[in-house]
Amino acid sequence: KPGRDDSRLKLGALATAGGYAFAAQETVIHWTEESLSVNQFDITPRLGVRELTVNMPLAGGLAANGVVAVEDSRLIVNGTLDSATLRMEGAPLPVQEALKNLALAIPAEVTVRSLEASFTGFDKTPDQWQASAKAEVSDVTYEDWRVESLALDANKTGSDGKLNFTLAALDSTANGEASLRWRDLASGAWTDFEAEAKAAVPQLSPLFKALNGKFKFAPTDAAPLPSSALTLDAKVDSGPEGIRAADARWLLSPEKEAAPLAGENRWTPDGKLRGTLGTDGLRATYALDLTAKRYEGSADLETFRPERLASWAAAAGVTLPTGMNASGTWKGSGDFAAEPHRGSFDITSFEWVRQET
Repeated sequence: KPGRDDSRLKLGALATAGGYAFAAQETVIHWTEESLSVNQFDITPRLGVRELTVNMPLAGGLAANGVVAVEDSRLIVNGTLDSATLRMEGAPLPVQEALKNLALAIPAEVTVRSLEASFTGFDKTPDQWQASAKAEVSDVTYEDWRVESLALDANKTGSDGKLNFTLAALDSTANGEASLRWRDLASGAWTDFEAEAKAAVPQLSPLFKALNGKFKFAPTDAAPLPSSALTLDAKVDSGPEGIRAADARWLLSPEKEAAPLAGENRWTPDGKLRGTLGTDGLRATYALDLTAKRYEGSADLETFRPERLASWAAAAGVTLPTGMNASGTWKGSGDFAAEPHRGSFDITSFEWVRQET
């Protein structure tokens, strides 16, 4: 009953299935008309509550704070009826081990190295919510996939959201940023938004090599991919009915010799995918109907020299001719299946200087 002396709950040592062993513990509960506090209580030997205080002033309002001790980490939690904060302290937290305390298992491993988050506006409409979160995880493994580290920094202010990330995986690194603007969050229309994202892989060659080792899409004895950087810009338009369109632009920039490659792509939910591909002397377009399984394409060549793409092709085990250049146009269409493919190729100039052998 509120206002009485402290209550004490004493539990003796206890051994349970799964190798868990509870040490003897004593929990002190202090209860008044305006507050309740618990000094400690262990749910499992590696999961418990520390220094929990709930304030319930007669004048109104509610506030709580405490510590969740899990494995060798401490989660510092503070909250009111309209806000909350979370901060991790102590040793890094292996999530797969933490979940075992709740008799849960996941087919992956991940270690949380830092975490902090805040939220205000529980009592307001979603467009007035304010939130931020920072996290760093490492040693993420799933089957034979591994992510060395991932750092996230996200925030939401009104109807705008932003995210920054850095990633190290598959012998490569990537970094990027994203922004999102909801159109009608006041009514809870979470899927009605516009989003933009930018990402960069400073060195693509190690990533290409790692992926090829897993999927074998190029001969193992093929030349390495030229040292190059990949940049990506993407946009997504989504409405109450779902995603309306997704657009992307990418640029592959070699450090030397090889020609740059650039492209644009647009996907719509009716199964249409359109895009362009460009490099020195070549511009190509394509339109795919993924539902009807048909394609259309075109290419414009202007003094195009295939050898400028030789180092890219060599990474796929393909050898391109040297000493050749051509100008002309191609247009064609057809089905994905082994059906007749129709088109025209008009060559305005062609030259091939063969090397002496």
